[in-house]
Amino acid sequence: MAEIKPRNQILFGAAYYDEYQPSSHLEYDFDLMEKAGFNVVRVGEGSWSQWEPEEEHFRLDWLEPVLDEAHRHHIAVVIGMPTFSVPRWLARKYPKVSITDASGHKTNFGFREEHNYSHPVFRYFASRVMRKITERYRDHPAVIGWQVYNEPGLVFNYSDDLFEGFKDRLRHKYHSVENLNKAWGLVYTGA
Repeated sequence: MAEIKPRNQILFGAAYYDEYQPSSHLEYDFDLMEKAGFNVVRVGEGSWSQWEPEEEHFRLDWLEPVLDEAHRHHIAVVIGMPTFSVPRWLARKYPKVSITDASGHKTNFGFREEHNYSHPVFRYFASRVMRKITERYRDHPAVIGWQVYNEPGLVFNYSDDLFEGFKDRLRHKYHSVENLNKAWGLVYTGA
């Protein structure tokens, strides 16, 4: 197999989610991608329940056939981390990770970004699953990179812990309202 060298070429490809299909067409799909001139695909994102269907029960090998087929077709792979959609077990066991909307209501499980990225429980589990995925696939010859997440903010987060955390960060960084106002150019209001 030829080595994949994306730095020497313009990357052209798409997202590919074989796990979302009712039945796999892996070889056929990659044949078509190669004929179309693709040299990169993004895979794996939004599939946390595939990676960890139950708490502490990891299934890390399901992506390997996709990576192997990509490599066989000289197509590089960026693995997307699955953190934009939490698995049902996490939402049920740790309901405080859900986002609070502007009306003060907790969001329901079942769509993208229904969780609070700043919540310590989410951060713990997200870090853990990302670590497991990167440890499993860091040496695969098709993998050229990792996408942490590129679209946060679909749902605005009004959770108290986010707001309080932001205020704590400002207190730590600026030590006083006067210093904050000066640093942010807010002294013109006479504050």
